[in-house]
Parts: sequence; structure tokens; C-alpha cells
Amino acid sequence: MAASDLNAEFDSILNNALSLISPLTASLDAGGFDVTNLDELEFNDGAADPTTTARLRLSGSTLQWRIEDARTNTTTRPFAILATTTGSPAASIGVGMRFDAESGDENPSNFGAVDFFARATAAL
Repeated sequence: MAASDLNAEFDSILNNALSLISPLTASLDAGGFDVTNLDELEFNDGAADPTTTARLRLSGSTLQWRIEDARTNTTTRPFAILATTTGSPAASIGVGMRFDAESGDENPSNFGAVDFFARATAAL
């Protein structure tokens, strides 16, 4: 076997590493490397509902989270943000989401936020 044959063999493995583990049936730690050129990430939650499949996909410039299940006349909450604390939560603790975009000066700016917070249970 020539050196060029060995190089070609190992270059194939290095450049196509996913082909060595397909189909992936366990956790994969990328170890600081980027995982690129994915068409779609699919998540199954067999413990909660084996008929539910969630997918994350980039469609044009829109990141889509798609949930598909067998419901016909109910709503679903396909996305949740969980913020926990190592401290003692008090009445003003909360969670939120910020929306940033370019503004007139072409610098990313904070356009707005949606925040939810706990309050005391006093009557209105």
C-alpha cells in the first residue's frame, strides 16, 4: 500500500467522521468543535408521549421549532424557558426573553423584552 493510499484512507475518515457513527444511537460530545451542515435536529420524548416529535430547523433566515403530535382539538406549548436559581426565590423573581436587532446605526440594539415575574399573592 502506497503512502498516498493511506493518506486518502485517513482523509476520508477525518473529513467524514459522521459516517463512522451513523446512525447515532448515543450521546455525542463535540468537544469544542462545531457540528455543521445539519438539515434538522429531531427530538423524541417517548416517556411523555411516543407520538410527539419535535424538530429544530433553519428555514431560510428563520429558526423553526416544530412540534408534531396527534392532537386534533387542543392547544400545545411546544417551547418552554426554564430559569432556576441556587438562591431562595422571592416574590420578584422571574424569567424573560430579550429581542435584539440592528437599528439605524447598524449596531445591534435591544428592541424590547417580555418578562414574567412572581408577585405576592395579595388580592387585586
